[in-house]
Amino acid sequence: MFEYFPGNYVWNLGVVATLNSGGLIDEVDRACRPIRELAAQGSDVGTREFMASWAAVAEDLAAQAAADEAAGHTRTAGQKYQRATNYLAQAERMQSAKSPGRKAFYQRLLDLQQKAFDLIDPDTARVAVPFEGALLPAYFTKASDAPAPTIILWNGLDSTKEHMYASGFAHELAARGINTLMVDCPGSGEALRFLGLTSRVETEDWAAACVDYLLTRDDVAPGRIGLVGWSLGGYYAPRAAAFEKRLALCVAWGANHDWGGVSARRPDRKSVV
Repeated sequence: MFEYFPGNYVWNLGVVATLNSGGLIDEVDRACRPIRELAAQGSDVGTREFMASWAAVAEDLAAQAAADEAAGHTRTAGQKYQRATNYLAQAERMQSAKSPGRKAFYQRLLDLQQKAFDLIDPDTARVAVPFEGALLPAYFTKASDAPAPTIILWNGLDSTKEHMYASGFAHELAARGINTLMVDCPGSGEALRFLGLTSRVETEDWAAACVDYLLTRDDVAPGRIGLVGWSLGGYYAPRAAAFEKRLALCVAWGANHDWGGVSARRPDRKSVV
């Protein structure tokens, strides 16, 4: 893995994920350069400074985007709003759950993401999946107006639907005639931060809710709905598919096959999460 911060896996993961999701090396360097010395002290030291440094670059971009939008340069503005969202999403997810201002940062990236949709991606929309009296926040990217095969994309431990969108996965599927529903599952993203929905074993319950929602849409082919889980979502997906029989396929796109074992081996990390 490319190591901007030698030896600091967590921070390097954020850098690489950002670059893989459309970040520009110049902007990433401007965000990272002021905090290089802090990185040498470990992944838990300096996370607030990491957030602040990346947010400064994101807000500079957002200001440029607003000026571009006012001047009628909507495509340029939308691209800048999208990159700003990408930077905030990668920095925000590294923060402690108790970090002051974390929800405000997340709301800011939600607002910027919607600006990007409005300006450059009319085929992607914010949707809500009814779930046990609450909602699972999600984005839906449609391939066409006609009924099409659809993939439900689940995120992982600390990724979000904004991260999934920035990856380009949904647009690659759309080019192949496939819709994508990107979901903040219980325990992640907006579902956790704003709705208090925590993870649990019975992932088939989330799968059923997603399928129920998709079956209400005219642009979804009912018998051609699949589930892809990335990162920790790759741990959630197989159980869901074992019990939710309406799924036509399942892809476990993740690195953890024994999450209980992983957690048991790092009890010292639990106090900082």
